[in-house]
Amino acid sequence: MKIFPAIDIKDKKCVRLVKGDFNSKTEYEMSPVEQARKYKDHGFKNLHIVDLDGALTGQTINLDIIQDIISRFDLKVEVGGGIRNFENIKKYVDIGAEKVILGSAAIKDKNFLKVACEKGQLKSIEEEIGDCFFSLVNLARHLNISAENSVRKTNNKFSKRFKEVELKVSKMSKKIKAVIFDMDGLIIDSEPLWKRAEIDAFSSIGYDFTYEMCESTKGMRIDEVVQHWHSQFKWSSPTIPHVVNDITERMIKLIRSYGAPLPGVMKTIINLSDLEIPMALASSSSMELIETVLSKLKIQSYFEVIHSAEFEIKGKPDPQVFLTTAKKLGLNPSSCMVLEDSKAGMEAGIAAGMKVILVPDRLSPIEKWHDQAYCVLSTLNDFDLNLVS
Repeated sequence: MKIFPAIDIKDKKCVRLVKGDFNSKTEYEMSPVEQARKYKDHGFKNLHIVDLDGALTGQTINLDIIQDIISRFDLKVEVGGGIRNFENIKKYVDIGAEKVILGSAAIKDKNFLKVACEKGQLKSIEEEIGDCFFSLVNLARHLNISAENSVRKTNNKFSKRFKEVELKVSKMSKKIKAVIFDMDGLIIDSEPLWKRAEIDAFSSIGYDFTYEMCESTKGMRIDEVVQHWHSQFKWSSPTIPHVVNDITERMIKLIRSYGAPLPGVMKTIINLSDLEIPMALASSSSMELIETVLSKLKIQSYFEVIHSAEFEIKGKPDPQVFLTTAKKLGLNPSSCMVLEDSKAGMEAGIAAGMKVILVPDRLSPIEKWHDQAYCVLSTLNDFDLNLVS
């Protein structure tokens, strides 16, 4: 049996989270390097390290600490936390990490996982996957559950789901004259950044803000988010505009440092451009944030219309941001397709009379409201140009 003691690193310290909540954590006085030394002195040969700062940002924030641990001690170290690109994989391999752990990136981008496997030790990875399957089969036997029946039921469930998707696609009109993109969580992987900005901003005024609270207002304008929580917490200072500006400024810094496109975004945009299908962007974010994202990703020139819900009386799920965008395109709303990731955005698109393709967060559970969309995709890598041809 192999035992992997673990070190979770946040803000250069050893921590332990409660149920994954970054606001509920225990910090330890012993540094990560000292903790690794302790494990080594107790005879451990393996070590599991999670860069929690990396999980939030997608960057190798604690690379120097991990490198120090690897160079000091004869330990086989595996590293996880926000590893979402080949550059970060290479950084960890170059400093001597035995293994890197891919989490959400492996689920969201199948091609990334495939290429990472091809570039890495494919045989070793196959053995690890085999071990996982073997463990699951043993667990099933322990629980008196048929592993074969479980696989069969899962296969039937997904076959049914794919048939439903194909049926919805077949019913869609082929006369789509423009595609309107949402931004946050659809074009850019900004939802973790929004959570970090909101949690830090609300913490600065004395409130323990959670990921669940952030998730409950996903897709809304930031001023409406702050107003929503002000109606519950009723703080007297600072003002609502001050909190809005604080969150916005934090977001701009985070986007400039860590903003990255989600899987399939560039491919979809380029393919639509090649077909000369007009594209627009309609976001709940402010124009200042929109311009920051488009500048970071260098994609502003692809969009004929760029519109923010800050210019509307209400944000999503109110449909006006999409209706105004269609008007600026000079098109009937029914001839526009919307690409969205949130419930509020999907409801806004449907209320505008548009066909909505939903690309929800892959880490989120399948929700009943997903069925309201014309089609649900895992990532934009699955976007089929036949939907608009």
